[in-house]
Amino acid sequence: LGDLPTDCPFVGVDQRRVAELAAEHLLGRGLSHFAACGLRPGLRAGLDKRIQVFRDKVEEAGHRCTVFRPRGGDGLRLSWDKEQAQIERWVAGLPKPVGIFACNDTRGREILFVCHQAGFDVPDEVAVLGAGNDKLLCELSNERLSSIDVDPLRVGHRAAAVLDRMMAGRKVPAETLIS
Repeated sequence: LGDLPTDCPFVGVDQRRVAELAAEHLLGRGLSHFAACGLRPGLRAGLDKRIQVFRDKVEEAGHRCTVFRPRGGDGLRLSWDKEQAQIERWVAGLPKPVGIFACNDTRGREILFVCHQAGFDVPDEVAVLGAGNDKLLCELSNERLSSIDVDPLRVGHRAAAVLDRMMAGRKVPAETLIS
């Protein structure tokens, strides 16, 4: 990986816009309590940015935002059951009703799972919003996950177009963000 060119163009999801949409949606529900559920800091920089921007937007609107970050483990990740126990304790300790932004749909499903296990009413007591709009994850159970569509197909098409331009020797932008 150290041999990769540093001037390679980047095509990807506009993480700031995803977080802004999440904040707009949950703030628009008339909630007073907000939270964001991320991964271990540094594991996925784009998801870290989603959580930080969401928190900033909620706080700019005059609300407090509690952020979950897993603790312990082998340096990267806890076992699934230990992390689920941490998430369950975290959700149980949040004031209700609460709007939770999950950094991605996998994390959103995990939150819905602990809500089901603990008997929290979704969405009246705990409103969960994911990001990615993975159809399988969003429709996996009775508690459907609402999610922001990051349109990975569009990102892939745009990346292919940038690659085509590069291969033709034409100039390409250093960064292309898809929102």
